[in-house]
Amino acid sequence: MKRSLLLAGSAAMLACGTLAAQVRVNPGLRTNSPQSILNNVKMTEAPVRVPLEKNNAASTQALSYKDMYQTDFFPQFETFTIHQVLVQEPKSGALFLVQNHRRFTNNTLDGGQVELHVSTNDGASWTESRILDKSNVVFAMPSFAVANPNDESDPTKMMWFLYGFTYPGPNWSRTSQLSLIKTTGDPFEFPLEGPENGNTAGYTWNYGTIATSGGANPVTFFASELGTGTGNAQYGAYGVFAFDYSSEDFVTSSMPSQWDVSNFRPSPNPASSYNAQIHISTDPDGRTYAAVNNIFADDQENRVPAVSISDDRGTSWTTWNRLPVSALTAYRTEANWTGTLQLVGAYEQDAFTVTGENEWSYIMRVGEVQDNRWANIHIVEAYYKSGAWGIRRIAEINGFPIITSRQDSISGGTDGAARATWTSNYDGNPQGHEVEVARDAAGNLLVKWIDENPAHGMFRFASPVNIATFDQQNNRWNTGTLDSMMTTDMYYSYRKAGSTSWSPAVNITNDTKYDKGTRIPAVIKSINKVPVIYSQGITKAQINAQSPYAPGLQALPDILLETQMDYRTPNTIRYSNFDAENPTSVEEQNPINYSFKFNGVTPNPATSASEVTFTLDRPGMVAVELYDVLGNKVRTLANGSMDTGVHGLTINAATISAGSYYVSLTVDGARITKPLVVVK
Repeated sequence: MKRSLLLAGSAAMLACGTLAAQVRVNPGLRTNSPQSILNNVKMTEAPVRVPLEKNNAASTQALSYKDMYQTDFFPQFETFTIHQVLVQEPKSGALFLVQNHRRFTNNTLDGGQVELHVSTNDGASWTESRILDKSNVVFAMPSFAVANPNDESDPTKMMWFLYGFTYPGPNWSRTSQLSLIKTTGDPFEFPLEGPENGNTAGYTWNYGTIATSGGANPVTFFASELGTGTGNAQYGAYGVFAFDYSSEDFVTSSMPSQWDVSNFRPSPNPASSYNAQIHISTDPDGRTYAAVNNIFADDQENRVPAVSISDDRGTSWTTWNRLPVSALTAYRTEANWTGTLQLVGAYEQDAFTVTGENEWSYIMRVGEVQDNRWANIHIVEAYYKSGAWGIRRIAEINGFPIITSRQDSISGGTDGAARATWTSNYDGNPQGHEVEVARDAAGNLLVKWIDENPAHGMFRFASPVNIATFDQQNNRWNTGTLDSMMTTDMYYSYRKAGSTSWSPAVNITNDTKYDKGTRIPAVIKSINKVPVIYSQGITKAQINAQSPYAPGLQALPDILLETQMDYRTPNTIRYSNFDAENPTSVEEQNPINYSFKFNGVTPNPATSASEVTFTLDRPGMVAVELYDVLGNKVRTLANGSMDTGVHGLTINAATISAGSYYVSLTVDGARITKPLVVVK
């Protein structure tokens, strides 16, 4: 098995759905499983301590990182969720990073703690304070918001709201939710069970998104796809609460009727849902906007983004304003796609922000499907302005990021000699491409994501390694081997306020490390200094030789080791920032700024022949080459000096074995690759 680009790994991702001739939903169901990351793991097992590889100077990456801390348990227990852990107050520029961890005394779990890291100089230095210390309770999956009604420059005078889940002993399983709130005095705790109004079925607060309105009377809003508690309520319901800092009270805690599950496509059983996560944002005048990417009850064939608005601090909401399906159809035509257009990873991480009164941007991924495989995937902005929806392309996607952890049962267990074996649970990144959007104080937008980088080629292992994949349809683990994979990088694109176009996509890391767990704040001071954190996987130099898991970890290829997000392989949370308008030592991915444009490879997939076309803005030395997924050159298609203008050549696919390939176009040393699939 090879870990390849987009086309090579797409069939399994489409297996759960059907396709239509034009625009159609992938109707895969989402299952209610909030405890999934804790199944069969030892919450009480003391954290693994490894040397922190301090690296505050420039390295092989384009960004210079500061190592903040190491994860205590699963990164999914800390920073790697939809929840906001890195926050910037946009006027002062103050940065806040939340760190939660378990508390051990004499290697015995006895509680949980939360540290707040604060910086007032763009992350050059940080102060740390413990804001929560609880006995017999672990606090996890934090979400943080800041309010600054008096325009303070001193972070200690600002107000904030912390939300998360509680895991009390002795069972250490999740039972409830908790908020820790700071207004003008000391922080105080307030338990949060579920919506207080309209909640006849006993729903509980769950994962969600958080936002704070500005001005002299700020309110923090939290919108959640609710948990079903212990009852048999229909999964997929939504709720919202709002906390007013002036009155120091919750002004809303409800399940709006406009958001009722009856508005959306019904699922066949209460434990599953077609509904995606809900997002929330505010405009400068205090209006609140909620967004979903759902299938509606009156159109059960199409999934579309939709927005509901409140102008009374979340008490009442409008009906959903939906993106017309015709806009997706028009985008398919504009992109010259001949296959089916399908929304990608609706249950993963999309992004949403408000750009003005009754103006917003929903950032999502759309793809073209041919022969039940992804042929193209784009990140797009579905925007609403002047009373109408529109869609803009932001960037192309190359492949699908993954994460791994130890699959204990397949590895042989967690006792005795079995611990020396490490079989990785090989899975797609639950946050997808980690798409996030930030809005700065001037109204500029920046979108960040991660993606595979074909420019670095395929990393082939010295020998295949065992992996485990979960078969959801048959509810079982399958085993296989992996012999190669690609690395990932972090990318961004920005759109200036008032502009209608996005900048060329920029690879801000452009190295051979496996980037994952990347986070940016939803609101920032300026796109000229964008804060970012990411989770650096453990390295072989950090592995404790005395650990019973050390032999299995040492046997993993370096790149596969970096993908591990396990409680026995602590990740390092690293901070950096970058100037989006003036990046240094990075690679622009969009050919717009090159002296050439790679127009395309069509048809794709190909059976007998496929045409490659490209345009040169000036004469140059050109090489067109075909590679397999292992990075081996299959043939040179063209090589020599070419003049300005449009050029084309034909690949004779009849003489090539069926499979996935990459067409590489190099002009004067600058290279762009595009995938090609050959079918027989």
